Amino acid sequence: MQKEMQEERAQIQQGMKLLQQMQLELRSERPKEMFIKEVMTTEDLTKKMDASEDYLKKINNLKENSFSLDLDHETSELSVFIDRVDLNELTSGIKWLSTSILSLWCTYLHRMCISKNFNKLFGFLDPNRILVHTKPAEVIQTYIQNKLDGEPKKCYLGPLLNSNHWQLFVICPEDNIIFWFCSLNRSPKKNIKVILEGALEGYHLLRGIKKKKPNWKNIMGHQQDNGWACGYYVMKNMFDIIDACIVERFNEIFTDTSSYEKESIDHIRQLWAQFFLQKVEEQENQEKKDLMTKQKRLKKTYI
Repeated sequence: MQKEMQEERAQIQQGMKLLQQMQLELRSERPKEMFIKEVMTTEDLTKKMDASEDYLKKINNLKENSFSLDLDHETSELSVFIDRVDLNELTSGIKWLSTSILSLWCTYLHRMCISKNFNKLFGFLDPNRILVHTKPAEVIQTYIQNKLDGEPKKCYLGPLLNSNHWQLFVICPEDNIIFWFCSLNRSPKKNIKVILEGALEGYHLLRGIKKKKPNWKNIMGHQQDNGWACGYYVMKNMFDIIDACIVERFNEIFTDTSSYEKESIDHIRQLWAQFFLQKVEEQENQEKKDLMTKQKRLKKTYI
């Protein structure tokens, strides 16, 4: 019986691999317009997620207490350290989130862009690289400027931790516009405006263009009704932007100022947890593969 179950499991896994390969081939052949029309809503994705799988519980059952994971959304080799404290904040569902959680979320959305063929439209600014309370302004400005110049995109999403509050800005360089999201309806502070405007000005100068100061547009959007959910509001806004491929008219789309329902927040938590577990498994498999390769090389050396 056990042998039959193993054979059946192997057949299912092989079938899934073939299906994924067929989907990738279809994506590469279809025009970009089809991807925009086929964007799944949050409700569709929720239905697609296996209801029997509670990824948050799986995280709580992990034996390891710390993880170092590679970040795909950065071209330079960059990893994020996630420990048990970070994980407990997310699994509790009622605590403020760390920058590590948002960093991995950027990588999740980066992969989402690739799967939807949106990767030429959206770029991501890592929250650990734009910490205004720990990094010099010129360092942050240089990082953003180089990102805009080195990885040309239509829009760049920057989850920003500012005075223990998560906010989101979206830079659209060619339009010379910065959209500002805050779930407490706070305007950007002067030091933040100086950094972002300086980065955008430097980007234009590198391209031989002289422009006026960027146009700032404050987006009301959903407003939080507690003191800890700001990180989830940023994550949800980022997800909705990518999911619906929003690259303009943010102020016309994000008009609902009500608080998010618990189900919406829980959906984001489950998505993050699912991706985290996937990333851990990927990295463990890669480490095993690297170890086997090293052992083969050593074996050849001694033969």
